[in-house]
Amino acid sequence: MGNQTSEATATDRSCPVYVVNNTGGTLSEITFTHRYNGDNKVSKTFTNLANGSKEYAFDAKYRTGFVTTGHDYWWVSFKAGGHVFACKDDFYCYLTADDDGKDVILKVTMNNLHVGCPASSSCDVAINQVG
Repeated sequence: MGNQTSEATATDRSCPVYVVNNTGGTLSEITFTHRYNGDNKVSKTFTNLANGSKEYAFDAKYRTGFVTTGHDYWWVSFKAGGHVFACKDDFYCYLTADDDGKDVILKVTMNNLHVGCPASSSCDVAINQVG
């Protein structure tokens, strides 16, 4: 699986990204980041994100088409109960041409980040205490 399609040239694309707090409590601070390959990094930090809330974070920018083998990297870090939790730095989940313009939903629990892609395959990564 990858960002390769039958497109003859590379095409810039983007998806609106929404975050959902499913940790069971209000998070005093939580940061979400998306990065396509080495560029187009975007982050959003929320304060006092209530459990069950769904908020718009940012537009994830990426490319598909000819010679576009880049990765869509996703990352989350949050504070809860006096500790810091995060997923690994090199977690990726591909967006494809079919995802363009559709909502990506990031659901976070105390031990998991779920990247819900609208058309391509969704992915999960473990969240661990790091501090």
